[in-house]
Amino acid sequence: MKLSGHRITTTLAAAILGVGLLASEPTALAGVPVSDQNAALRYWRAFELEIDGPRRVIAEHAPDPYAGEWAPSDELVKALEQLQSTIDALIEATRYEHCDFGVDYEDGPYVLLPHLNKLRSAALLLLIDGRVHAHQGDVDDAVERGAAVYRMAEHLSHEKTLISSLVSLAIFAVADDFVGELDGAGKLNDAHRATIANALGRFRTVDPFGMKAAIAGERDLMAGWMRRVLVDDGIEGGIDIALALFDIEAHELDQAREDAARRVPDEATAERMIAAFEQFYTLMLHAWDDANAVAKLKRLEKSYVAENPDGWLVGFFAVSSSVHRNYRRGQVLFHTAMTRVGLNAPEPTNWLHQEQEPARQR
Repeated sequence: MKLSGHRITTTLAAAILGVGLLASEPTALAGVPVSDQNAALRYWRAFELEIDGPRRVIAEHAPDPYAGEWAPSDELVKALEQLQSTIDALIEATRYEHCDFGVDYEDGPYVLLPHLNKLRSAALLLLIDGRVHAHQGDVDDAVERGAAVYRMAEHLSHEKTLISSLVSLAIFAVADDFVGELDGAGKLNDAHRATIANALGRFRTVDPFGMKAAIAGERDLMAGWMRRVLVDDGIEGGIDIALALFDIEAHELDQAREDAARRVPDEATAERMIAAFEQFYTLMLHAWDDANAVAKLKRLEKSYVAENPDGWLVGFFAVSSSVHRNYRRGQVLFHTAMTRVGLNAPEPTNWLHQEQEPARQR
C-alpha cells in the first residue's frame, strides 16, 4: 500500500510557513522547569526563521503529486532540506507541555489570532516532510513529524475560542490521516506506536479538542465585551461597533442602523439581550452531550432566534448549533487514533455516529 497523501492537501489547503530549534528533548532555562516553559515562545521563534524561496518551491511542488504512486520531486526534497532547521524548531516547540499565545480575550470578536494560520501551515510543512521521509524509508522521522502535529493540535485545544478548537481538530485530522496511512501500509512498529501514544496521551480523553470549554469561553468573552461596549460607547456607539463587524453595503448601513436601534432602544433592553445570549450558551452546553443533542440544539436555536424577542443578539453573534457535528466527528476521530496504538478512550456512543437529526425518525 502506497501513501497517497491527497487528504493532507485537501484538509489543510494553506500556504507553507514554519520554523524552530532542535528536535531533541526540551532543555530547561535556568531556574525554570521544562513543564512551565511556554511553547508559544518557541513557535514564534520558529516562525521568524521562515525562508521565502524554499517555501515557494514547496507550495508549487507539494499539492499536485499526491495521488497514486507519488514520489517527491528533486526540487521539493531540496527545499525541505533547506528548511530542516525550521522543521526541527517546530518539533522542539511541540515537545513543551505548556503553550500560551497570550490571546487578549477581552477584545471579544476583535480578538487577534495570528498564530492559527501559522500553525496550520506549520502542520502541513511537517507532514509534507514526513511524507518524504516515509517515501525514503525513514519511518522513524516520519512518525516523529506526525506525533509533533498531534502535539501541536493539543496545544491549541486549550484556548478559549471555538476557531482555535476547530483548527486543533483540523490539524489533528491531517496528522491522523498520515499516521493511519503509515499504519495501513504496515510501517508502524512498537516504538512508533509508543511515540504516537505518548503524543495522544497529552489530550483530555473527554472533549479532546476543547470545544465545550471554548463555547463557554466565547459566551463569557462576548458577553463581557458587549457590556464593556455598552458602558463605554452607549447604545448608538455600540450599534455602530457591532454593525462594523459585518460586511454591510454603504447604502444599506442606515437601514441596518435604524433596524438595530428599533430592536435595542435602550440599555435595559440591551442588558436583557446580553443575558439571553448568555443563557442560550448555557442551555446549549447542557444539551451538548444528550442522546438527542442535535434535535435539542436546533430547537433551542429556533426558540431564541425566531421566537424570543430578546434573542436578537443570539442570531447576531452566537455560534451555530451545526458546530456540534464537528464535536461528534472529533470524538470519533480521537477514539480511532487512540485505539490504533492500543490506548483506552471513551467509547463513542450511538449519537456520535448520527448524521441526521433524530427528529426525522418520528
